[in-house]
Amino acid sequence: MQQIKLRPDFNDYKSSFSLDVQKQFILEEVRQTAEVKRLEGLLQKNASARDVLYDLSRIYNQAGNYVKAKEYLIRAKDVDPLIK
Repeated sequence: MQQIKLRPDFNDYKSSFSLDVQKQFILEEVRQTAEVKRLEGLLQKNASARDVLYDLSRIYNQAGNYVKAKEYLIRAKDVDPLIK
């Protein structure tokens, strides 16, 4: 679903999906938002939590927000230079 959502023409044809598929897209966004909030809350407690930084990078990358993904990946690499 993430790959479909990242297509440049997604908004042009998303209304043609069944309501069940549209609900799945919305549910995925809600889950992703909740996970980001949870992880960012963990960062409030420990700003150098390598795994949290890496997970945020991965989530933002999957969502197509490559700027934020890179920001978190750089922070994770600052904590652990062995991260690829």
